[in-house]
Amino acid sequence: MNVDINGIGLNYEDTGSGEVLVLVSGFCSNLRYWKNMVPMLEGYRVVRLDNRGVGDTIYSGDFSIDDMADDIVALMDHLGVDRFSVLGWSMGSLIAQSLAARYPGRLKGVIMVSTYLRRPARSAYLMGNMARMVLDGSASMEALYVAMNALCFTESMFRHMEEIGDKVPMPRKLEDAEGLARQLMAVDAHDFSADAPGLNVPVLIIHGEDDTMVPLEMGEEVYDAIPDSQFLIIGGQGHNMDPRFYAGATLEFLGSL
Repeated sequence: MNVDINGIGLNYEDTGSGEVLVLVSGFCSNLRYWKNMVPMLEGYRVVRLDNRGVGDTIYSGDFSIDDMADDIVALMDHLGVDRFSVLGWSMGSLIAQSLAARYPGRLKGVIMVSTYLRRPARSAYLMGNMARMVLDGSASMEALYVAMNALCFTESMFRHMEEIGDKVPMPRKLEDAEGLARQLMAVDAHDFSADAPGLNVPVLIIHGEDDTMVPLEMGEEVYDAIPDSQFLIIGGQGHNMDPRFYAGATLEFLGSL
């Protein structure tokens, strides 16, 4: 579906019934990122969306993490939802941070997967330069996805793909380079360090033990900064985790709210 809010045409999907959980994707990922997660969330009304910069959401100009958080609040207003929970992965967790800091009265709980206070310098160096090279024509969009996959998945996963003679999957439709560059600009400008200690909503932080994109210690920093937060480490998992590894923890946390 597409709705005109906040001066953009926001693409979203709204399925199921029950208490509302909003799923927020990370950099370069649209709402289809959650296709395997949605069936695991029976008993909840699940809303997912294309952030600015990806998918079928129509927007113009630069934007911030706060802008994308405001889009979610406007969508909830449109749907007549007062309070909701949010699960954000990677960049999506930054959007969840913004919601928690600026709209605490709207949130029942927050789940941050593969999260951080301030973006990792190494990952920003690689992805920022790759996006620049794509925009100036010196690299392809496929090359950017290859670089991102190298950071998102674990050594064991790549070894397994070699052993079975398979390739690391690539999206059938690649996202727009300009939109991705703008997402990176939004991530670069975000710093949650000052807001985290004052957070007053229930928070569950989930991090892969073998995350290369965002090392585990960066997730631990978020946990240390947010009072009374919960922290779950998923062994053997990287930045992009199969949702079956944390769907149970998600349901347990939501059920405790």
